[in-house]
Amino acid sequence: MQEGALVDRLTNSAIDYATNYVQFASLAVEYNLRLLGLETRDERGALATETAVVISILVAVAVAAGAVFFARAQRNARAIPSEPNLPASG
Repeated sequence: MQEGALVDRLTNSAIDYATNYVQFASLAVEYNLRLLGLETRDERGALATETAVVISILVAVAVAAGAVFFARAQRNARAIPSEPNLPASG
């Protein structure tokens, strides 16, 4: 596999992960708001404006946190030496 194809594959994987993370976070927030007794949808099934604002803020925070974690993981992975420093024998 060529390096460019690997980078594209990893980038697509990261985008898929972020998309899934945002969808899960949105669902989790909506579920917990409903547990608290807050209506998240009106009688027509449309998302209430206030709920949409709260969810969008929380999702933005979650995406930002995910980006920070992802960047730190990449930085830590790059810090791993490619060849181990073995002690000298003898």
